[in-house]
Amino acid sequence: MRLEYKYIIPISQLDILRQQLLPFCEIDPYSKKGNGNQYTVKSIYLDTRNYKDYHDKIEGINRRKKVRIRGYNDITPNSKVFLELKKKIGSHVYKNRATILYSELNNFLETRNIELIKTKNLRNDAEKFLYHYSRGSLCPITLVTYEREAFFSKFDKTLRLTFDKNIRFKRAENFDALFADDFYEKVNNEFFVLEIKFVSGFPDWLQKILFSHKLTRKSFSKYAESVDEIICLTRNSSFTDLKYRTIHV
Repeated sequence: MRLEYKYIIPISQLDILRQQLLPFCEIDPYSKKGNGNQYTVKSIYLDTRNYKDYHDKIEGINRRKKVRIRGYNDITPNSKVFLELKKKIGSHVYKNRATILYSELNNFLETRNIELIKTKNLRNDAEKFLYHYSRGSLCPITLVTYEREAFFSKFDKTLRLTFDKNIRFKRAENFDALFADDFYEKVNNEFFVLEIKFVSGFPDWLQKILFSHKLTRKSFSKYAESVDEIICLTRNSSFTDLKYRTIHV
């Protein structure tokens, strides 16, 4: 279990915010491997045909979930993807995650053969994913892709901060879309999303940095935003403060 806070910030503030964080944070090792200390996150979100999980988010249901298949960077012959079930109760987040070879993904979803999950201690997480996948007759809805810079606190390894930028999305007709990098629609590259994930305690140094930028928490979902745009459930897609509900803490 962890807490997760989100902030929508103009891209013009990214460099100075990074500079302010680095005395207190280290760059995530996976970020260091990428060009520009970042990596690409690609997620296919699954939902029912009437978008139940989307509507739960929009209606502010306290207990809700997201089911997704996530990959990173470019496809290789040995690319692995992650079967993820993310549950949220208020601000508390619970995640189940299992790994499978991308080449075996379609076979796994068709056969439900748990033996395809090579890491045995992750099979319980895979079974939870399959339960929701089968019970809800879930299907791929959207592909959301973005670049991520990741950091963790030098003083508390459970405190993780990420910058998600260049958020883009498109319809996902099938799971082959996960590594297809064409025909995206962009949300807005003038803003980025700061996510702060922690187990307990919000350090003073971080509070002061957020206060210096006059940042307030926002309710924001990449999946919901992509559905709004692609399925045309809303007409106004601008990234303005009026669009997002401010959470007072």
